[in-house]
Amino acid sequence: MLKIKEYDLESLNANLDTKIKKIDDLIKTDLKKLSTIDVVKPFFTDLLKIVDFDSDFSFIKAPLSIIGKLKEINTKIKICNIKQFNSKLSLPKSSFAQKEITADFTFNNIIEHIFGYYLESRTQILKKIFRQINSQNCVYCLAQYTTSYSVNNGKIYVKGNLDHIHPKSINALVSLSVNNLVPVCAHCNQRKLDADSSKFNFNPFDSEDTPVFKFKNVITISNGDVQFKDIQDLKIDNINPTLEKRLELTSLYKEYRSPIENLLERYRKFNSSSYKEQIQKLSKNGISDNLEYFISETPYTDGNIQNIPLHKFKSDFYRELEEYKKSGEIKLS
Repeated sequence: MLKIKEYDLESLNANLDTKIKKIDDLIKTDLKKLSTIDVVKPFFTDLLKIVDFDSDFSFIKAPLSIIGKLKEINTKIKICNIKQFNSKLSLPKSSFAQKEITADFTFNNIIEHIFGYYLESRTQILKKIFRQINSQNCVYCLAQYTTSYSVNNGKIYVKGNLDHIHPKSINALVSLSVNNLVPVCAHCNQRKLDADSSKFNFNPFDSEDTPVFKFKNVITISNGDVQFKDIQDLKIDNINPTLEKRLELTSLYKEYRSPIENLLERYRKFNSSSYKEQIQKLSKNGISDNLEYFISETPYTDGNIQNIPLHKFKSDFYRELEEYKKSGEIKLS
């Protein structure tokens, strides 16, 4: 729901880097074998302007600038005869039995198999990368952990999924690219499904929409005291229309009554002068003017906003309460 930075893939450990290179080398080897087939020569003319098969180029670690170029290459070249491809690939020859070749079969279907996102061994590598770069929260809703990794018998399991920004069904050249993948929760993944760009055009790497949660009708202020009213009156301004329509994020956040009630209770308690006096007596140093971290139990920094569920939701609530306190509407004794 917020613009995120390109992933830092330069600090991955050596063991993981070696595994990434092995996959990239297998992909480049298979692609090179197909480069002499006449029907797909136009594809390779475009690809070789971007990728040098004999270099250390990595499809998996490709930066956003390269992904932008790769996804523009036409992979939808019609394939009528699969035999000439199967004879050159290291894939099982049964991968594309003649009975599977339909009227809409294109070169992209072959590329999907070469890149092998469907292979557990390769998705395991991707999960290990996301675990190491500590990307744990759904980038669409910011409300739920998605990559809460657990390891069992050497395999990594995640809650939620990794979602392709540019669908592999449209261009499989970026199907394994980490900078084309984002962690998403089950809620968002289910509602997005495999929507094409006309139905889901939100790119978290290139978003200018910053949602603002509004709680004016969620609380009541009377005689300087603030009370929780009803989370169903929550409003979200400046929300990306694609996310709201497709993922129903406003209705999702209306389920999070407990975090707001708890934050309000802590706000009222820890902002009181009596509490501050007790802290001053105990610490002798007083208490910080900025109570946001202490009250919300969430470290609010731009650097980690994507890794803390409900981060902005609670942050906006805290700051709205602060506005009411400064204006004198809320008076904490």
